[in-house]
Amino acid sequence: MKLISFDKKEEKGEAVVSISKEEFEKKLNFVYNYQKRWFNVPGFRKGKVPRGIIESNYGSDIFYDGAMQELYVDLMNFLSGEKKEKFVNTKNGIFGRVPKDCSPSVLKVEDNSVDIKVPLDFYPHTYVKFKDMSVEIEKEKKASKEDIEEQKKKLFEKHSTFEIAPDDHKIVDGDFANVSLKVAFVDDEGNDLPDNEQYDIYTEGLNNFDVGVGSGRAWKEFEDSLIGHSKSEGKFSNILTFPENKKLDIFSGKRVRFDTSINSVKHLTPPSMERLLKILKLESEKDLDSKVESDINKHNHLYFERGKEERIKKNLQDQISDDLVCKPLFDSKFSESLSRFERNLKSNGVSVDSYCEMTGISYDSLKDEFKDLIMGELKLVIALFNVSENLGLSFEESEIEERFKNIAKSNGVSVKVVKENIPISHVYVVILCDKAMEYIRGHVLVKEPKKIESKSSKEKENIEKKNEEDGGLKSDSPKKSEVDGDKKEKAKKTKSKK
Repeated sequence: MKLISFDKKEEKGEAVVSISKEEFEKKLNFVYNYQKRWFNVPGFRKGKVPRGIIESNYGSDIFYDGAMQELYVDLMNFLSGEKKEKFVNTKNGIFGRVPKDCSPSVLKVEDNSVDIKVPLDFYPHTYVKFKDMSVEIEKEKKASKEDIEEQKKKLFEKHSTFEIAPDDHKIVDGDFANVSLKVAFVDDEGNDLPDNEQYDIYTEGLNNFDVGVGSGRAWKEFEDSLIGHSKSEGKFSNILTFPENKKLDIFSGKRVRFDTSINSVKHLTPPSMERLLKILKLESEKDLDSKVESDINKHNHLYFERGKEERIKKNLQDQISDDLVCKPLFDSKFSESLSRFERNLKSNGVSVDSYCEMTGISYDSLKDEFKDLIMGELKLVIALFNVSENLGLSFEESEIEERFKNIAKSNGVSVKVVKENIPISHVYVVILCDKAMEYIRGHVLVKEPKKIESKSSKEKENIEKKNEEDGGLKSDSPKKSEVDGDKKEKAKKTKSKK
């Protein structure tokens, strides 16, 4: 490749790069071999049409667009190496397409070379306040005695097991009961119906019948009817109305008497302290308290740090105006994110219209949410990039290779594929942004939110202060002596008129 010209004006630019005709032909052939299955030409089998025939029928430049997409990463890597610039990567995702406004185009084809015009977007340089940044967030909480006891209680519940309960144990929600049933259909007064025998075929096999009380798997009303009963009390009866059930039309709406015997009950029983310590591989209850306290504090710390980072991001995003965001990249990421969301809904059997109806949100509002999300992401990158520039951050070549490996691993592809699809300048920017965020996290000033008192409380405080200054309580209502004086004055005036 050879750089013919390079023009940069603020955040926009354009370069002209010359490549060999041989290299250009390789890309054209690659695109042709991928796309030839889509062409139908009379006289040729589908997928077997020669490239020359396709070009003569559809135009000599039919594969140019695909070739430019394939050349994009090579061109960007060449330009970043030549000019030491960090370009905005407008290719959205590993296998995404370059937006039309940013895609390279063929200027001139000669015998030995091809000139290509490459539109460029640069990261804007703008002032971002970060050295004295402060964020408001609640103070990081430390584990209290109550927190530790509550968490220990949850650990006992988590490691509880079902054990056979004593015969006098009264069934509660969550128990598993093994019961034997005798079923009879009754009239409204509880008398057996004469045609019970015809239902016997449906009610066989109800001996040693397992019921998860409160699970709703059997029949909620029947499960609830077992609560409070025990094995030791013997057989008991309940009359219930069978629910409407299309699969069992023969029973729907009928009244049923269950003569129930409880054979056994399994109750969820927490482990002993000794057993719990063995499960957790701890020596003593003191060790358990220390472990629980440490786990709670770790969780609180992560929660605190996450909240701090979210406030840092919001602070940085607010400093970047919308016009600094690369519009083609924004449009591309917005379109791809919305399409991906709709595909995920469809794969779960839900249409966008149904989703909007269920959530009570309009489709336009949904799109606005995605726009805000994408705009926020791109603003954050711009802000962090500028912070990295101001700090003069740098990185090692090994960090670039490590980042390529991480991208490959998270996308389930080889490092070679990643390098063919993502410009190196994009990886530069990602590493610099991560380093900038790490710096800000370590230097940001954290403040506790100011406590906002209610208006009535402030008014009350002001009144009390004023009363103290006046030497006692005062009321806005007139005193009794003043009212009596006014009454006497009015009476005198009325008398004189008469």
